[in-house]
Parts: sequence; structure tokens; C-alpha cells
Amino acid sequence: MIAVKGENFNTCFYCGCIATEFDYAPPKKYADFYIETRSEADFYQVPSCKECCTALKQEKSALVGERGDIAKRKIAKKYQKAIHVYQMWNEDEAQELDYNLQKCVQAGIELGRESSKRSQFPGFEFEVDGEKLKISNIPVKMITVFNKEFSDFRDALEFASLTYRVPKAKLKDLFSENNNSFEIAIESYHTKIDKNLSDKQLKKLCKTFSKAHKQNVDFVMRTVIYYMEQDNSLSIELALNKLYMERVSK
Repeated sequence: MIAVKGENFNTCFYCGCIATEFDYAPPKKYADFYIETRSEADFYQVPSCKECCTALKQEKSALVGERGDIAKRKIAKKYQKAIHVYQMWNEDEAQELDYNLQKCVQAGIELGRESSKRSQFPGFEFEVDGEKLKISNIPVKMITVFNKEFSDFRDALEFASLTYRVPKAKLKDLFSENNNSFEIAIESYHTKIDKNLSDKQLKKLCKTFSKAHKQNVDFVMRTVIYYMEQDNSLSIELALNKLYMERVSK
């Protein structure tokens, strides 16, 4: 494989780093198997960096595209902590930390940025025996945040966190828990916040009502909740008023 464009000379086809050696698709020790069985194989010598070459050493895949996907997944897994730092922090936030922690976070951001870029490297146009080719890469999947599109998860996370007032770490967890959807993650966060506020208000109002009318607070809360479940139009205040009229004033 020889890169068509000069900017890609001596570049690892899998991750975009400097190529120092070659990977083989299929690996040389499995070449006879693919020839004898006539299984699908590329039979390419692929410019590769040492890290990708090492990561693919035990992989039997004979297709360059598959080997590239495997290398990218391994890079993402190996540097997942740094990628997490890169996604959670930006340079301005790091500047506010004390010197030692600032340097650690900045190093994490830089390593995470590089690793994230490597794990998404699309490859490049190349030629084999004078024929120009390009591995079909899966199109970049755009990430949406309520109709706004992003090609990079970090940018989407930053935008969603600031715009919809959700802590980054919490939002990232909710994103994973809710089928990789920012919309569902954001809505679930605010629904929970609203519910917590409503529960807090319910306890406060029922406690005040109990004290004023010398009623058991657990009885008041159970009754109010029952009334509200039976009639969705009732607010806490209206349910308390109904309780007073039906159970207390008589």
C-alpha cells in the first residue's frame, strides 16, 4: 500500500501516527490458509506504527478495514482514562487548578485529544500495483443534541452540559445509560430533579399541615399522594385542602 497524497506518506493507515513498520492483511503466518480456502482477504502490506502493529499481532483478520477497526477499538480502550479527562475538562477549567493538578489535567487533556483523534482516524487513499483504492469507512455518525449536530462527542457533551445545565460527568453516565441519547439523558436528569424538588415540597407542606391540624404526618402524606394519583389535576395544596374538607374539619 502506497499513499496517494504526499501528506500521508509514512503515516500509519490505522491511526494516523508516523509509520515505522508494516502490518499484513492477512498476517503472513495465515496467508496459506486464506489462499487454500479462498477466503476473502486483501493481501496488503500496510504502513503502520509500532503500537498498532503490536496491537494487531494476534489478530487473524485478513481485511484492512477490519484490522483498522480493531486497532482503533484497542487504542480507545487503552487510553480511555485520558479520553475521559479530555471529554470532561477544557483548558480554561484546568487553568483554575493548583499547579501540580493543573499539569496532570493538561497532560491528560493532550493525551486524550491525541488518542481520541487516533481512534477516529479515517485512513487515506492509497494505491496497490498502480491501482488507486480507498477502504470504505463507516461514515462519521453525527451526534445530535435536540437537532443540533456534532461530529465529536466532546463538543456535543460540552454544549449539552452548558446549554441544559447538567454536570458533565453525570450527563456522560446518563448518555450511556439511555441508549446513547443526549435528549433522553437530559430529560431524565431534569425529570429526576423536578421529582426531587416536588418530593421535598410535598414533605414540607404535609409537615406544616400536620402540625397545624394535629394530624399524623405519614397519614397526611399517604392521603395526599392517593388523592393526587386519583386526580392528576390536583396540586399538593388542593389535595391538602381536600383532605382538610373530607377528613379533618368534620
